[in-house]
Amino acid sequence: MSTRPSPRAHIYRLIVILVAALAVIGWGGQALVPDTWDSDNWYRKAALVELAQRPPLHGGNMSCETSSCHDGSDEQHAKRLAELPKGTHYGLACESCHGPLASHVENGRKTADARIMRTGEACLTCHANLLGRDGKVGQFSSEHPIHKAMQVTEAKYCGQCHNPHLPKPRKNQ
Repeated sequence: MSTRPSPRAHIYRLIVILVAALAVIGWGGQALVPDTWDSDNWYRKAALVELAQRPPLHGGNMSCETSSCHDGSDEQHAKRLAELPKGTHYGLACESCHGPLASHVENGRKTADARIMRTGEACLTCHANLLGRDGKVGQFSSEHPIHKAMQVTEAKYCGQCHNPHLPKPRKNQ
């Protein structure tokens, strides 16, 4: 009697492992899918209820404009709030660049400084030259004549030349 394994033993082991893996995937897949999973729209319905119960992180521009913090006591801030509607960034919330209100104030008290990024990272969130953008928002180009002459790269801070609170006047104003 030979003690050597069959030359096809590795194939049989592979088949057993594949069958076991498929069984685990089939059973595990059903066990891991939440009861509220909407397979037609691919989201967990219970997530909507959970999100609605969370406190808001963003307050919008009204929070900045009507707060007692920025009612003119900070002239530079009040000036920037007045400039913002005149430029092409008029539709942006302060929090788009400065971070969520919840990270700045909580219960009417300042908890941290508003984020001020001195890099192009915040600007490139909207202005990065990416395929698929429709061109309605100006995209950064190192080939732009002025950028090329000044050797501007994406790593430089756009605010050195562009005022992010008044990038250029709106055309209908």
